[in-house]
Amino acid sequence: MSTMLSPWQAGLALGVAMLALTACDPRTPSVPAPKAVQEASLDVAAPAPGTAQAATVAPASALAATETVRMPSPAGAGGPGLDSLAEYVGKYPYDGINYLEQGVLADRLKALLGPSYPTLLANMRTVGPLTREGEVLSIVGLRPHQGGEEMGAVVIDPARNALRVWLLTHGRQTDFSDAAQGTEIPWPEQVTKTQASIEPRPAS
Repeated sequence: MSTMLSPWQAGLALGVAMLALTACDPRTPSVPAPKAVQEASLDVAAPAPGTAQAATVAPASALAATETVRMPSPAGAGGPGLDSLAEYVGKYPYDGINYLEQGVLADRLKALLGPSYPTLLANMRTVGPLTREGEVLSIVGLRPHQGGEEMGAVVIDPARNALRVWLLTHGRQTDFSDAAQGTEIPWPEQVTKTQASIEPRPAS
């Protein structure tokens, strides 16, 4: 039995710039098992180079019921950078190589999100193309028939070789980033429009 979108859900989908609701990848994404599970901590000392880093979780002020996860990028000197994603601007993940599941972006997403990576992929099943806004690239998606409930966005800053990810799932919003401390990546307009359309749930 098909599920009908409510009017506010339909309005949300229309308000997200470049989000194509009809361009849904019919394939079920293959999700590699995450290499490591991120452990939340409210006070974690900076790790020595080359050691694992636990996620630092704290309440975010921008959105109700939001947590932030900050984890230093694992990208090493001389390794592939996120600037290689520029060739995919205007393309959907299923236009050839699925850059959310393969390549440098997929590797960085797995490292940053840990066990939340499969949830992000599920929430990007209905997705727009990779879009450039100023100096950053972004892509916004939702889980079919669950717009406003299960959604996600990936923001790429090629100049800083850094990522920021927004994930909405089970009423919880999480803000992930691997940018260096003090160099927060701003949300582009298509992401802020999506976030503004979500009705916050009271903290339990």
